[in-house]
Amino acid sequence: MTRHFRLLASTSALCALALPAAADVTADEVLAMFTDLTAATGGTVEATQSRDGDRLKVEDVAVRWAFPFELGEFSLRGGPYTMVEAGDGSVVFEQPKQSTVAFAVRINIEGDEVSATGAIEFTQTDSALVVSGSADDMTLSVTNPKATVALTGFDLTLPPGEDLGFDPGAVVATADVADINQTTRYVREDGVMRISSQSETGVTSYSFSFPFEFGGTSTSTGGNSGTATTMDAVLPRGGADVMNLALAIRDGLSLAMTTEARDVTSVAETTGPASSTQTTRTARQSSSLSFGEEGLQFGGTAEGAEFSFLMPELLPVQLGGSIAEVSARFVVPLLASPEAAMPVEYDIALTGLTLEETIWSLFDPAQFLPRDPADVVIDLGAEVRPNDPEFCLECDPRPELPD
Repeated sequence: MTRHFRLLASTSALCALALPAAADVTADEVLAMFTDLTAATGGTVEATQSRDGDRLKVEDVAVRWAFPFELGEFSLRGGPYTMVEAGDGSVVFEQPKQSTVAFAVRINIEGDEVSATGAIEFTQTDSALVVSGSADDMTLSVTNPKATVALTGFDLTLPPGEDLGFDPGAVVATADVADINQTTRYVREDGVMRISSQSETGVTSYSFSFPFEFGGTSTSTGGNSGTATTMDAVLPRGGADVMNLALAIRDGLSLAMTTEARDVTSVAETTGPASSTQTTRTARQSSSLSFGEEGLQFGGTAEGAEFSFLMPELLPVQLGGSIAEVSARFVVPLLASPEAAMPVEYDIALTGLTLEETIWSLFDPAQFLPRDPADVVIDLGAEVRPNDPEFCLECDPRPELPD
């Protein structure tokens, strides 16, 4: 189940702050921990196992998550994967240079079904993945000088009578990540699973493209010079009912995550009858996301942003500008608290907004308006007392689930 584990660890780019516990861990205990983690996210794991001494081989791995209201499911398939119990009490994952994880998505809405299938190919060099600790407190450490991820064999099936307009197999998506360093700690206690993580990566780049129905293509490329991510999460081991998230939050469900990226670039190009190029560059980006009993909170900041847009068929000149800093914050309560006011916030601030003269000349060619950098601030806030008893923070007993 090695690749499934690395998918959980590497593609999420999340890892732990704490050091591993001073105890031995077995391959069977590692498998049980990650099976428990999948169950906590509402998924199921099916696989076959075989042991040869200190080596545990896991084959035919299938991981499934069902959507609510019988709307469909999402599944992953991979293997075989091998875990080796080292002499120092840790478990080492064998890391092939190339491996594949297949995926399938099926969505059914009012009898119309849409499905997508494909595979993610992983290519890596000198990767190391080690688990240490104990059965209920283990730490996953990942180092990888370079990894490449590519989408292959993508196919999309629409309901009868509908046409996508292009061959899904022509969709191309790749990403390259250098200098991956991650640690993730998993702790099972008191009916919950606690996950704390920290991750750093070096230069990252990506490319995504697909053809248009009437000719031409859309291509998005970009990347950054490095990222840093932290995450702390608590998951009820029995999983969370999306139809009663209030109960799951009172059972401990929570998430706090921060991400910072440097020298971020993004280029979106289209070719064909309406060609265009849109470019953005940012010296630094940071974002934070959290939810729990205190509510949902999201914030982000971008510094040193530059943007430009060119559409020759519409305008013969390039439009662009820069922003010294842009920030946003959003806060909303998730649970009712009729006895205490809960904050609601919506804030957006743009500092040092500067537009190129080509934009000014479109609506102020006589230069009646000053060209000085502008600041724009939207600051909205209130305090509310949601009182729906089914989502009450202090209410006891808890609401009963429908039959």
